[in-house]
Amino acid sequence: MKKFNLKTNIMSNNSNIDEDAFFKQKFSENRIFNEMEKFLGNRPKFGDYYFGITNNVFERLSAHKVPEISEEICSSSTNFKMGSWFYYDAFSPDVARYIEDYYTKNKDGEKMKGYGGGGTDDTTFVYCYKIIQGVTVEDTRSEK
Repeated sequence: MKKFNLKTNIMSNNSNIDEDAFFKQKFSENRIFNEMEKFLGNRPKFGDYYFGITNNVFERLSAHKVPEISEEICSSSTNFKMGSWFYYDAFSPDVARYIEDYYTKNKDGEKMKGYGGGGTDDTTFVYCYKIIQGVTVEDTRSEK
C-alpha cells in the first residue's frame, strides 16, 4: 500500500510556501476550531457568545467585565478555558483574524457577537465568552 504524504503533496503544488509556517498555521487553526467546539458544547446559540482577538488577554477580558478573570491566569498559559470564557494563542495575526471572521461573520447562518477587523500586528490571541446580561460589556470600542 502506497503511503500518502500530505506535506509533500501540498508543498509540491506551490514551491513559494514556507513549509513549516504553512503547517504550523493549519495546525493552529484546527486546534482552535476543535477546542472551540468542545468549549461551546452541543448546539449553542451563537448569539449568546462574544468572540474577539487581542494581544493582551487580561486587558480585553477585563474591559469586557468577564467574571473570574485574573492577570495570573492570563499570563500563565497560551490557552485557558474556565466555565464561561476561553482564550487561545493562534500564534499568528492572520490565523487569529481568520478564526474571528469565521465566528463573527458566519457560522452556518449564525454568528457570534464581535466586531472583527481589529487588532494589530502582534494580535495573536482569540477569546470567547458567554454573554451575561447586566454583567459583561460587549461594546468596548469607545475605550480605545
